[in-house]
Amino acid sequence: MITLARAIPTLALACSIAAGCSGSDDSGETTGNAGSAGADAGIEAATEAATGDGAQPEAGEDATTEEPGAVAYCDNPEPGFDEAQPGVHFWFDFGTTVMMGQSLALAAGGFWPTAREDYCNEPDTGEVPLDTCTDVPEPTVLPQCTSKDDCAPEQDCLPDTQNGQAIAGSEKCRTSRGLLDIGPFTIDGFTDGPHTWKYNAQQSGAYTLDGTGDGQVDIGILAFDKDYTLASDGSADAGLGALQGTFHFPGDFQVTAPTPVEIQGMPGVPAIEVDPTQDLTLEWTGGDPNGVLNLSLSGGPKMGGKPVRCRVKNDGSFTIEAKWLDTIKLGPYAFVNVMEMRLESPVEATVTGTGLTRAKLSILQTRVVNLQKK
Repeated sequence: MITLARAIPTLALACSIAAGCSGSDDSGETTGNAGSAGADAGIEAATEAATGDGAQPEAGEDATTEEPGAVAYCDNPEPGFDEAQPGVHFWFDFGTTVMMGQSLALAAGGFWPTAREDYCNEPDTGEVPLDTCTDVPEPTVLPQCTSKDDCAPEQDCLPDTQNGQAIAGSEKCRTSRGLLDIGPFTIDGFTDGPHTWKYNAQQSGAYTLDGTGDGQVDIGILAFDKDYTLASDGSADAGLGALQGTFHFPGDFQVTAPTPVEIQGMPGVPAIEVDPTQDLTLEWTGGDPNGVLNLSLSGGPKMGGKPVRCRVKNDGSFTIEAKWLDTIKLGPYAFVNVMEMRLESPVEATVTGTGLTRAKLSILQTRVVNLQKK
């Protein structure tokens, strides 16, 4: 049995590497927390902030620090990887995104052989303290390897890629593996009843709704603040028994204040009016009460500002101080000023199945809001 007590979500498709955080107990079952996902492809850690004396600031204090350094990747892997019987790794990502007046939902996942790198914890880049903001960029993650000699025998030293191009300095030890076809699985809990996910060869073997499309689903079928169930017959060829799972989808994330205005010349595209000399109070509903709202704000690309990040308790309200709005330097046009709001909810889920050694379910609700300078 794999219990996913908390997941830091990311939206990803076929090439995502979802790294869990679970270990084995004496019974041979696997229990623990699902960790953050490392994504090589798909839709898509804040730096640790400290005061001048090195102490963590209290909530509400400034989180500006000196420029961060670099951190290592996978310098403290979890135990438990079995080279002889690695088992199967299952991942599934739910997400909703609203931007430029358009709404979409993603629901996609997949199965592949569990690999050594699945036991790598994400590097500890620190976190912005809750209810604070910072203009300090995230630290650089050092490459894990420089050649195959730095890796385990079954791994190669490979970089991340973007648009098919290698990203220098992103090399990690990776196992060559393809996504598995273990047959269809069903998820029940949607507004119109159960739906089936199938292996999609057009998406490199990711599982999509009915095995078609690119992972998008009609947002209207999502039932919010509701329990869902998952079931699969498994695959003897893949060494995976029948799967049973449950998870809870949190409440719908909606920004309730300030009231948006329509961007001039862009019918149906909303924006929030902002006076950079005044504090901005945001209000919202939805998500899990124990979730975290991450804000990323940026102004006009030629205005000379700095991006600002905030990490906020999901209690429905947060005030961004005017100094941070001044930091980003809002441009004259709303479409160049952006605030991304990513609501990450803890995922309480259980997945059971013989041969299943890793599992990760993630839920991310995102709102991309344009800012109109007053």
